[in-house]
Amino acid sequence: MKKYILVTGASSGIGKQTVVELAKKSTDYVIFAAIRKREDKALIEHVSKNIIGVYLDITNKASILKALKFITSKTKVLDVIVNSAGSATAGPIELLNINDIKNQFEVNTFGPLFLFQTFLPILNKNGKIININSMAQTGIFPFIAPYCASKRALSIFLNALNIELKNDKNIKIIEINPGVVQTPIWQKSVKACFENLRKTNNKTLLNSYHNELNVLKNNAQKNETKGLFAIDIANLIIKIIKNKNPKSRYNIGLDSHFAFLISKILPYEFLNRLIKFKLKTLK
Repeated sequence: MKKYILVTGASSGIGKQTVVELAKKSTDYVIFAAIRKREDKALIEHVSKNIIGVYLDITNKASILKALKFITSKTKVLDVIVNSAGSATAGPIELLNINDIKNQFEVNTFGPLFLFQTFLPILNKNGKIININSMAQTGIFPFIAPYCASKRALSIFLNALNIELKNDKNIKIIEINPGVVQTPIWQKSVKACFENLRKTNNKTLLNSYHNELNVLKNNAQKNETKGLFAIDIANLIIKIIKNKNPKSRYNIGLDSHFAFLISKILPYEFLNRLIKFKLKTLK
């Protein structure tokens, strides 16, 4: 029996790997791979005849509605929505452009939320929404506050949606919180951060963050070669799709488990002092 799956962020990273692995696992999966660039459509469809590229910009309502129209021309029901679209905004809060912070919420919070609202009417009453979140939603990571806050905000919305859905719908809403994953997201983020900070007029304030920004840059470089692989997340997604009664939350990676643990058991004041001390030792 065919199962229709929409995967956002399918041009790279976790989204792309998920599309590829789904196509490998079963010919019964029909995968709508949401991409933003025209050249990505041919590349992703070349992997399997069961993959259908669909243009979708998570920050553009018209694009999401157009994607809905295209998908409903192929099927009247979706079985699974996997949201892996996302970006990261990094930098000291007092130097960040407020528009960059707003854009972070458009990509990581408001866009996915509108996507779910739009596709819920065609989601199978026993369907699944799988959202790729992050351990960053714990809020214990300095200099990536927009990313942390936007991820936490969507988590709150989805938890509320899980409670609010009517009893005639057995839709499962699942959140995956990976630790560090070997994708280019942080290198892109830090590159954009440094480009934006060069435009600031307050060079004295910028220079005061010199050591912290170097730590941020070095961590971004390390993250490309350590941590989880995208395929680890993709395999977990496939297990969740196959599971009739999945959990509502999966933390994957030792760093993710540790982040959630210490954010729960340690008082804020102590935890903040600990993080500040750690930053000083890394200078």
